[in-house]
Amino acid sequence: MMRQRFDGLGLASVPEAVQRAEAEERQLEIFGSDRAAVAYYLRLFVLGGLPLSKPDSSEVVRKAYGGALKLTFVSPREVGLPYGRTARLILLWLTTQVVRSQARVIRLGSSFHRFCGMIGTTAITGKRATTTAVMDQLIRLTKMGLHLDWLRPPGREQGSHGIYRVGHIKLVSDAVFWWNVAKGEATGPCHILLDEDFCQMVLGGPTPIDPYVMRELDSALAMDAYVFCTMRAYRLRRLKRPDTVSWVELEEQFGSGFARPRDFRREMNKALEKVLRFYPEVRVSSSKMGLTFLPFPTHVPSLEG
Repeated sequence: MMRQRFDGLGLASVPEAVQRAEAEERQLEIFGSDRAAVAYYLRLFVLGGLPLSKPDSSEVVRKAYGGALKLTFVSPREVGLPYGRTARLILLWLTTQVVRSQARVIRLGSSFHRFCGMIGTTAITGKRATTTAVMDQLIRLTKMGLHLDWLRPPGREQGSHGIYRVGHIKLVSDAVFWWNVAKGEATGPCHILLDEDFCQMVLGGPTPIDPYVMRELDSALAMDAYVFCTMRAYRLRRLKRPDTVSWVELEEQFGSGFARPRDFRREMNKALEKVLRFYPEVRVSSSKMGLTFLPFPTHVPSLEG
């Protein structure tokens, strides 16, 4: 039954897996080093960012395209939604492995400490432990679901009715973590079986970015701003003209938990300052209306072949 369940999903047979394990793990570790030139982020999470900090609710709504696209993150109340820098680093690592391997089954390495290194963080135990936070965010991601609502207003092709489309996806179909987190050891195989619809969405249009920048940025909002700028560069290459995004749109897309709109504007401007240290080619100006972008080069030239 188990063999049939995983047929065609990219999971090698046991003898093959044993022979290839060490070589695969060395390749996985490249992501957490300066040798990794390109990583891939899901475009959907640029249109609607994960929570920046621990949310009070197990449901968070993001909107894009003037409200035409609504993305609702949901999770069991007892687990909660993923949030912050660590969740984004894990998500970036997972989506990058999907693009590179073209497979749903993602091996997590022979030890938890190695996994922390793979995603670009340092495994620390004790009073200032990072390992507990990494494991917490990993579990939150495996439990998260997404509801998508897309409304296209009436036009010539649709007549007077317009188009309404709804979708429900999850990130993970199955996960096995045989880790002793305290010791950083694995007592058995560790892998994640990603949901097929999620993988197809990743492969349908991943955004290429520099993983070094994502590891160096010290806030979740700065990470979102960097990926947003990278994606904007591709849009501007098509438009060949200035493009303005209002503060209302930006807050619906990325911000939640800010007491006042001006608080979000202040933090977003700070985040952009951090991004410009690594991506100075970005041509952006901030005004009361929003952020105006002029055409600028992409940070990562092209998708890997």
